[in-house]
Amino acid sequence: MKMGQRVRELIATQGVAWEAVRDQVDTLAGPGPVLAVGSGSSYYLAVVVAEVAARLGLKVHARVTSDVVLESDPLLNDVSVVVIVSRSGATTEAVWAAEESRRRGKRVVAVTCNRESPLARLADARLVSPLGEDGTVVMVRSFTSMLVLMEQVLAVTAGLPRDPITAMAQWLPAVGEAAEKVARRLVAGGVRRVYLLGGGVRYGIALEGALKVQEMSLGPVAAYAPLEFRHGPSGSVASKDLLVFLGQRQSAHHEVRVLREFAQQDVATLVVAPAGWAPEDVLDRITGKVDLPAEIPDLWAGPLATVPLQVLAWHLAVAGGQDPDHPRNLSKVVSLDYR
Repeated sequence: MKMGQRVRELIATQGVAWEAVRDQVDTLAGPGPVLAVGSGSSYYLAVVVAEVAARLGLKVHARVTSDVVLESDPLLNDVSVVVIVSRSGATTEAVWAAEESRRRGKRVVAVTCNRESPLARLADARLVSPLGEDGTVVMVRSFTSMLVLMEQVLAVTAGLPRDPITAMAQWLPAVGEAAEKVARRLVAGGVRRVYLLGGGVRYGIALEGALKVQEMSLGPVAAYAPLEFRHGPSGSVASKDLLVFLGQRQSAHHEVRVLREFAQQDVATLVVAPAGWAPEDVLDRITGKVDLPAEIPDLWAGPLATVPLQVLAWHLAVAGGQDPDHPRNLSKVVSLDYR
């Protein structure tokens, strides 16, 4: 098998894992606020969940899993439900957090790809992506399928229809194909450093995209909210850098102003956003664009917006001689001796 082919296959076919969670319905309702935690990619998923929840009027906040124990007071004092996200369900911090949450009388919800994991056995409720397990170190369909699953849960909790979410997989081939074409062209031109810019419900997606680039390619990368990028980090942008904009309709006016500034410079710019997000005079200056379907509201389009970032990370890795199937110095499950 050629280098990185397993991860490439996972990126292209992850829609089957999205379809597999279609019938899972639950709510996050509780007498108090909900805490969502995760480590690595799972934490970034929790960040997205918290941002989506806020726009639905739900009280969900995100922290790294280890804080449940290391910063338990006052973190758990007013929390009624602790949602623990872990692909394997065997990561030390995930099990640790479940034990501590149960000790304090909190309802534990496991979001995982392994129904028989230690985390799942400790939990009061299980939200499982049955086809989400990647079988690789790098999280691909596990991240997006668990996000689809959690978006459905948030929609049900808020009393909203799930139709835009359950229909998401049909758009994957078009988004993936567009991302392949753009990524090949961008990487062929040489990329020194990558900046991913996403705000609101796209901030966690930007963080996840940065981690994918770092894990697969080992290259320099950073993620920022678009307007925050202007407060210092933008000063380091130079030729051969790539700026990736994760655009949203509601914040287009301000995000496009940032894009317009850099599109006039000798910097590559990739836009992942709904069609019509930016005016034509700006789009004429950018290096590449991947359109997200108009049928999917910004609120729910996170799984689709993640796909071009996965594709970009894969191409950067292979161009740099790295194997995305076997990233250096990483393991699939993190185990710590904390006792």
